[in-house]
Amino acid sequence: MVGPRRLLTVAVLDTKQGKYDEADRVFDRASTFVDALIGDYSSVLEKTAVIRASSELYTQHFALVADRFNDPARAYSIIEQVRGRVTTDLLMAGAVAPAQAKSDQRAISELRLKLAGARSTSEVRQIRDQIFLVEQTRWITPEISILKAQSHDPVGMEQVQRSLDPSAVILEYVVADPRSYCLVISRTDARIVPLADRQSIEALIAAYLKAVKAKAPASKEGRALYDALLVPVPTAMRKAQLVVVRDGPLYLVPFDGFIDNGGRYVAETHTVVYEPSQRVSTCSRRRDIVLPHLRTPYWRWAAFRTVPRN
Repeated sequence: MVGPRRLLTVAVLDTKQGKYDEADRVFDRASTFVDALIGDYSSVLEKTAVIRASSELYTQHFALVADRFNDPARAYSIIEQVRGRVTTDLLMAGAVAPAQAKSDQRAISELRLKLAGARSTSEVRQIRDQIFLVEQTRWITPEISILKAQSHDPVGMEQVQRSLDPSAVILEYVVADPRSYCLVISRTDARIVPLADRQSIEALIAAYLKAVKAKAPASKEGRALYDALLVPVPTAMRKAQLVVVRDGPLYLVPFDGFIDNGGRYVAETHTVVYEPSQRVSTCSRRRDIVLPHLRTPYWRWAAFRTVPRN
């Protein structure tokens, strides 16, 4: 990983000096280097380790294109290069069951047995809340054993737009510093929306999860997340379906459970679909496959979050 890291340092220096075109070219070279490294490794753990070590590279490159070039198509290709390639490789690798995933599965199985024998409403509510919290972890480290054969051909933004329903909008998030971003893609438009920095978003998520663990309504926290992640994207509020591609800490919270200014859950006014990347989404649609733990209908989420709203 010495090569990509050195190239990242050069690209960041070029950016600080205002050499944006040169920085873009250096980022491209580094990304090509990383992509080749991913292809050289066969195990899921090795591929994942490479991409995690290179996450800053893609984040910095995305930020450069967003801030200096304002080019949604280019930004899309950068982030999909990492999300689409790595997720597809994970799917192709077959069954993956990390230790944490196995532990989570055992915990959920035990909780379901307890749920079946629960005698009171309060006990049912408590167990469902526990299942909900463990499910959050499963969304981060899912065990996937599908799509044994998949092309590495990239799915371009224009292709995604052509296949997108007019009533849907894609919200692809990048959580970073000094600001985060939402790449908004509809059938006829694409734009990059700046958001709060990583620390601010993580603080909102921590407050939300703390309320959930305390079995509190989390109404205030749900509204705060709505204001931070959806209000800056007015296009989203005009569409019936939100296709959300999450990043980092956003995997810990359900967008369905955010609360708008009218006191309604997002799930009451929109259909929320979660995707790991647009390449994988296109692949799964071609094969009529629903990826486990990535698409979570509201009825399932609401079954776990039974506490009343204020």
